[in-house]
Amino acid sequence: MRKISLLFIIAFSTFLIGCSSTEESVKKESEPEIYIFDDVENVDTTKIKILQDVPKKSDSIQTIKEKEIIEQKPRITYALQLGAFTSKERAEAYVNENQSKLHFMMLVSFNDAIGLFVVKLPPLQTKEEAEKLRNQLWQIPTFKDAFIVTEVK
Repeated sequence: MRKISLLFIIAFSTFLIGCSSTEESVKKESEPEIYIFDDVENVDTTKIKILQDVPKKSDSIQTIKEKEIIEQKPRITYALQLGAFTSKERAEAYVNENQSKLHFMMLVSFNDAIGLFVVKLPPLQTKEEAEKLRNQLWQIPTFKDAFIVTEVK
């Protein structure tokens, strides 16, 4: 009986040791591997930053300006929408019929968000300009439904 108990204890402890090593190997596999670079010299990163900001001779004026444009904040403009139509032909007919009533060029474009062809005036820089023009347009019966559309570019 002692031999069976001793065999049972040995088998049970072997089982526990085997299970615990499997658990630890799973933990090790999920941990990220860290590699230490021993042969890296100390580098002053402030000098690198300064050198990166200086334009290279190979950079053209155009690429420098493109970088400046990318870094700028989005520009907001305000356009007056005069109408929305299901077909381009109807939008163009509206423009042909009413263009003579305005000193601004009427533009036709397709708006994906609403799925319609919209007739707008060219964008203005400030909301105050757009409101002033909208109020003037409201005096003309054809444009009484004109409204301001904010555009982010």
